[in-house]
Amino acid sequence: MPPPASFLPAPALTAPERLNPFADDVCAGPFGVEENRSVPGLNSDILGQLTTTIDERQASVGRAGGQPLLLLTAPRAGYGKTHLLGRLAAAAGGQVVLVPLAFRLEDEIGISAVAVRGLESMARAETSREGWTKLREACAGVCAALVRRLIESGALPCANADQALRVLNGDPMDVFDESGGARLIGEWVRRHEAQLRRPMTEQAMKRVPAIPVALESWVHAMLNHALDGGMSKMAVLRMLAADTTNEGPVTWLRLLGLWRPVVLLVDHLDAYYR
Repeated sequence: MPPPASFLPAPALTAPERLNPFADDVCAGPFGVEENRSVPGLNSDILGQLTTTIDERQASVGRAGGQPLLLLTAPRAGYGKTHLLGRLAAAAGGQVVLVPLAFRLEDEIGISAVAVRGLESMARAETSREGWTKLREACAGVCAALVRRLIESGALPCANADQALRVLNGDPMDVFDESGGARLIGEWVRRHEAQLRRPMTEQAMKRVPAIPVALESWVHAMLNHALDGGMSKMAVLRMLAADTTNEGPVTWLRLLGLWRPVVLLVDHLDAYYR
């Protein structure tokens, strides 16, 4: 008599059957989505509206305040919101600082959670350059912008100012990476870090309303992370971002804006409205 069906072992699956055929289409976050691997024409109208909004925000820098929030809604999880945000990140990543947010259920939604979770997401997001995260890239961009403004103001003498400004206005990873094409400037910054910290802070104070002592700590921490990266440097930045007593959350977002306009991508909210 054969054993009951419930006691029979499950048939072994072959390797292809064990794999998720849609694994490549699952988006854990907005970074790493490739437009050429997306379905042509999918949500192209919405993507166009979003990129146009970012273009308008970019054009209004220095002349207007924040823009209205945009809310992407869908009837169910898995509809494609994160994938759409990923295509937006790919299309606009060179114009703005993209700060993806994935709140936790225990978070009290507010500016502090926005700053801390955004910083954590950027620290997890890798760039195309080995050893560089989106967080380190942003820190390098802010520091390059501050050094550039020191040269423009005449506070930092430079033998070839035009060339230095052109380099500092380019890819900040080229400046601060040890093998970057513009590493000579980064090496100079490293050698004179202690002397540059105060004037860089003074330049930041002209554009970022913040507590002076706290702002100096921010500039120091961002410069350290731009030069060396690493989790220990990130931990210092996270501590500063969580320091509501010294206006850490808003100071962090304002400092990012010294490099490029900041766009917050708030995703994974399903648990909040179920």
